Amino acid sequence: MTMTREMPQTDRSVTTALAQAAATAGHAPSVHNTQLWRWWVLPDRLELFAVRDRQLPATDPDGRLMTLSCGTALHHARVVLASEGWGMRVDRLPDPAYPDLLAGIVATGRVPAPFEAVRLVQCMQVRHTAAAGQRRTGTGRFGEGDVQAPDAEGARLQILSADQVMELAAAASKAEAVAADDP
Repeated sequence: MTMTREMPQTDRSVTTALAQAAATAGHAPSVHNTQLWRWWVLPDRLELFAVRDRQLPATDPDGRLMTLSCGTALHHARVVLASEGWGMRVDRLPDPAYPDLLAGIVATGRVPAPFEAVRLVQCMQVRHTAAAGQRRTGTGRFGEGDVQAPDAEGARLQILSADQVMELAAAASKAEAVAADDP
């Protein structure tokens, strides 16, 4: 069952909502906290651009991490708009003449705000990046919503066994050592 909350008709204008979505998307994690995106707020749409001069050529030569970081910012902006009761259409790679224009979000009108979107925005606002050299761990416990959330985005969550975690850690350590030796 999807819970919703009704939004009063006196809510902010669409342009203000788009600007707030862009600002809150700044909480999105990005490779080494580089925020590899730039938002353009237009009266009726929000446009997401990749900022290539922030790309890290040593750690991300093909721009894949940049694209993932920008996708996370896009996700955050969409969730903010949904939490404010805005329906939207997302146009991915809308103009081949502008390859750095990754997506546009067009507000399509008022809709009930899903409770899950409101909850996710609250989580975004308290996200913090670990300081250099620190690793934070979660509880290792997942609720039903945590396991189902990736499905809504076309992704899959793989929960690893303790042995798989150790194998992954060893592979990551080896990859880090190989990368450190590669100028």
